[in-house]
Amino acid sequence: MDELICEVCGNKTPKLYSVIIEGSEMQVCKECASLGKKKQPLPTKKSHKLRKQISEESEEELIEDYPTILKNAILEKYGDLQKFCRSHNLKESWLKKVIDGHIPLTLEEAKKLEKILKIKLIIKQTYTLPEENSKPENTSKKPAFTLGDLLKEKLNLR
Repeated sequence: MDELICEVCGNKTPKLYSVIIEGSEMQVCKECASLGKKKQPLPTKKSHKLRKQISEESEEELIEDYPTILKNAILEKYGDLQKFCRSHNLKESWLKKVIDGHIPLTLEEAKKLEKILKIKLIIKQTYTLPEENSKPENTSKKPAFTLGDLLKEKLNLR
Protein backbone atom coordinates (compact mmCIF):
# COMPACT_ATOMS: atom_id res chain seq x y z
CA MET A 1 0.00 0.00 0.00
CA ASP A 2 1.29 3.45 -0.91
CA GLU A 3 1.61 5.40 2.30
CA LEU A 4 2.41 9.09 2.40
CA ILE A 5 4.99 10.70 4.69
CA CYS A 6 4.17 13.55 7.10
CA GLU A 7 6.41 16.60 6.58
CA VAL A 8 6.58 17.36 10.32
CA CYS A 9 7.08 14.06 12.14
CA GLY A 10 8.09 11.80 9.22
CA ASN A 11 5.54 9.08 10.04
CA LYS A 12 3.86 7.13 7.24
CA THR A 13 0.12 7.72 6.93
CA PRO A 14 -2.57 6.76 4.41
CA LYS A 15 -3.99 10.32 4.35
CA LEU A 16 -2.30 13.73 4.50
CA TYR A 17 -3.85 17.06 5.41
CA SER A 18 -2.91 20.43 3.99
CA VAL A 19 -2.18 22.65 7.00
CA ILE A 20 -0.72 26.12 7.40
CA ILE A 21 1.91 26.11 10.15
CA GLU A 22 3.53 29.49 10.89
CA GLY A 23 2.67 30.81 7.42
CA SER A 24 3.90 27.76 5.47
CA GLU A 25 1.63 25.24 3.83
CA MET A 26 2.62 21.70 4.78
CA GLN A 27 1.31 18.18 4.16
CA VAL A 28 0.97 16.53 7.56
CA CYS A 29 -0.64 13.53 9.28
CA LYS A 30 -3.78 13.72 11.44
CA GLU A 31 -1.81 14.08 14.68
CA CYS A 32 0.40 16.93 13.42
CA ALA A 33 -2.58 18.72 11.83
CA SER A 34 -3.44 20.15 15.24
CA LEU A 35 -0.21 22.21 15.12
CA GLY A 36 -1.62 24.55 12.48
CA LYS A 37 -4.75 25.71 10.71
CA LYS A 38 -6.40 22.99 8.60
CA LYS A 39 -7.12 23.67 4.96
CA GLN A 40 -8.47 20.50 3.33
CA PRO A 41 -7.52 16.82 3.10
CA LEU A 42 -5.36 15.94 0.10
CA PRO A 43 -6.58 13.11 -2.12
CA THR A 44 -4.88 9.77 -1.72
CA LYS A 45 -3.52 8.01 -4.77
CA LYS A 46 -5.87 5.01 -4.63
CA SER A 47 -9.12 6.75 -3.67
CA HIS A 48 -9.28 9.18 -6.59
CA LYS A 49 -8.94 8.25 -10.21
CA LEU A 50 -7.71 10.77 -12.73
CA ARG A 51 -10.12 11.58 -15.49
CA LYS A 52 -8.90 11.20 -19.01
CA GLN A 53 -9.05 14.43 -20.89
CA ILE A 54 -9.63 13.80 -24.53
CA SER A 55 -8.65 16.67 -26.75
CA GLU A 56 -10.68 16.74 -29.89
CA GLU A 57 -9.44 18.73 -32.80
CA SER A 58 -12.25 20.59 -34.41
CA GLU A 59 -12.75 20.18 -38.10
CA GLU A 60 -14.90 23.31 -38.15
CA GLU A 61 -13.55 26.56 -39.47
CA LEU A 62 -14.90 30.06 -39.99
CA ILE A 63 -15.53 31.14 -43.54
CA GLU A 64 -13.06 33.74 -44.80
CA ASP A 65 -15.45 36.64 -45.34
CA TYR A 66 -17.48 36.18 -42.14
CA PRO A 67 -17.24 39.87 -41.13
CA THR A 68 -19.04 41.07 -44.26
CA ILE A 69 -21.67 38.33 -44.09
CA LEU A 70 -22.24 39.10 -40.42
CA LYS A 71 -22.56 42.84 -41.04
CA ASN A 72 -24.93 42.39 -43.98
CA ALA A 73 -27.16 39.97 -42.04
CA ILE A 74 -27.39 42.32 -39.03
CA LEU A 75 -28.16 45.36 -41.17
CA GLU A 76 -30.73 43.43 -43.21
CA LYS A 77 -32.65 42.05 -40.22
CA TYR A 78 -32.18 44.78 -37.58
CA GLY A 79 -31.31 47.95 -39.47
CA ASP A 80 -28.26 48.81 -37.35
CA LEU A 81 -25.81 47.25 -34.91
CA GLN A 82 -27.16 49.09 -31.89
CA LYS A 83 -30.65 47.52 -32.13
CA PHE A 84 -29.17 44.07 -32.66
CA CYS A 85 -26.83 44.38 -29.67
CA ARG A 86 -29.59 45.66 -27.37
CA SER A 87 -32.01 42.90 -28.33
CA HIS A 88 -29.43 40.12 -27.81
CA ASN A 89 -27.46 41.57 -24.87
CA LEU A 90 -24.18 41.95 -26.78
CA LYS A 91 -21.60 44.70 -26.55
CA GLU A 92 -21.71 46.96 -29.58
CA SER A 93 -17.98 47.80 -29.32
CA TRP A 94 -17.08 44.08 -29.40
CA LEU A 95 -19.29 43.46 -32.42
CA LYS A 96 -17.83 46.46 -34.28
CA LYS A 97 -14.30 45.13 -33.66
CA VAL A 98 -15.32 41.68 -34.94
CA ILE A 99 -16.88 43.17 -38.07
CA ASP A 100 -13.85 45.39 -38.68
CA GLY A 101 -11.56 42.34 -38.31
CA HIS A 102 -9.70 43.61 -35.23
CA ILE A 103 -10.92 40.73 -33.02
CA PRO A 104 -11.20 37.15 -34.33
CA LEU A 105 -14.50 35.39 -33.78
CA THR A 106 -14.37 32.13 -31.81
CA LEU A 107 -16.32 29.07 -32.92
CA GLU A 108 -18.64 29.35 -29.91
CA GLU A 109 -19.42 32.98 -30.68
CA ALA A 110 -19.92 32.15 -34.34
CA LYS A 111 -22.37 29.36 -33.47
CA LYS A 112 -24.31 31.74 -31.24
CA LEU A 113 -24.50 34.37 -33.99
CA GLU A 114 -25.46 31.68 -36.52
CA LYS A 115 -28.47 30.72 -34.39
CA ILE A 116 -29.55 34.31 -33.83
CA LEU A 117 -29.17 35.50 -37.42
CA LYS A 118 -29.92 32.17 -39.14
CA ILE A 119 -26.82 32.43 -41.33
CA LYS A 120 -23.86 30.14 -42.03
CA LEU A 121 -20.48 31.29 -40.66
CA ILE A 122 -18.84 27.91 -40.01
CA ILE A 123 -17.82 25.28 -42.55
CA LYS A 124 -16.60 21.76 -41.89
CA GLN A 125 -13.14 20.96 -43.23
CA THR A 126 -12.27 17.56 -44.63
CA TYR A 127 -8.68 16.43 -44.62
CA THR A 128 -7.26 13.77 -46.91
CA LEU A 129 -4.28 11.77 -45.78
CA PRO A 130 -1.75 10.43 -48.29
CA GLU A 131 -1.73 6.70 -48.94
CA GLU A 132 0.76 4.70 -46.87
CA ASN A 133 2.32 2.86 -49.82
CA SER A 134 2.78 5.89 -52.02
CA LYS A 135 6.21 7.48 -52.13
CA PRO A 136 6.62 11.23 -52.47
CA GLU A 137 7.72 12.23 -55.92
CA ASN A 138 11.11 13.89 -56.23
CA THR A 139 10.30 17.15 -57.98
CA SER A 140 13.88 18.36 -58.30
CA LYS A 141 16.13 16.89 -60.99
CA LYS A 142 19.19 16.79 -58.72
CA PRO A 143 19.23 14.28 -55.87
CA ALA A 144 19.59 15.71 -52.40
CA PHE A 145 23.11 16.07 -51.03
CA THR A 146 23.44 13.76 -48.00
CA LEU A 147 25.95 13.33 -45.18
CA GLY A 148 27.20 10.19 -46.91
CA ASP A 149 27.93 12.20 -50.04
CA LEU A 150 29.87 14.70 -47.94
CA LEU A 151 31.95 11.93 -46.34
CA LYS A 152 32.72 10.37 -49.73
CA GLU A 153 33.80 13.74 -51.07
CA LYS A 154 36.09 14.40 -48.07
CA LEU A 155 37.64 10.90 -48.23
CA ASN A 156 38.38 11.26 -51.97
CA LEU A 157 40.16 14.58 -51.41
CA ARG A 158 42.73 13.08 -49.03
